[in-house]
Amino acid sequence: MLPAFINPASSPALILSIQILIGIVWFFWIIALLWTARDANARYTRQGWFWFALFLVTMLTPFIWLPLYCVIRPIKYKWDRDGEDRLICPSCQTSHAVQVSYCGSCGYHVKKTCHHCQAANFLDVRYCHACWSRFPSSS
Repeated sequence: MLPAFINPASSPALILSIQILIGIVWFFWIIALLWTARDANARYTRQGWFWFALFLVTMLTPFIWLPLYCVIRPIKYKWDRDGEDRLICPSCQTSHAVQVSYCGSCGYHVKKTCHHCQAANFLDVRYCHACWSRFPSSS
């Protein structure tokens, strides 16, 4: 509500300025929500934290939540965590122990087997780690 001394009919520039300001705030809020969703998906291995982060950026304004989120979020992305023997499924983004060959959530093959020595290898390698035979190209 505008103060009593401002007549909305006589000041269309003021009304337009207020509408533009409200539009900028909404735009920033949507961008903050999208950025938080993308960042939380890349950092958290549990979906509960992902939804919690989105809930907070929706309920609290981005002006309060974004600085707080940047402080409490994990420092590293879930695929860059050193010292943790975890494997991320490329299909559903679920974290698994390095020893597994199939995703327990979606059944995706998280490792490929060498045709020569039957050793399990990560999906992104071109040569077997055990016998150094080349994997056929996927193209």
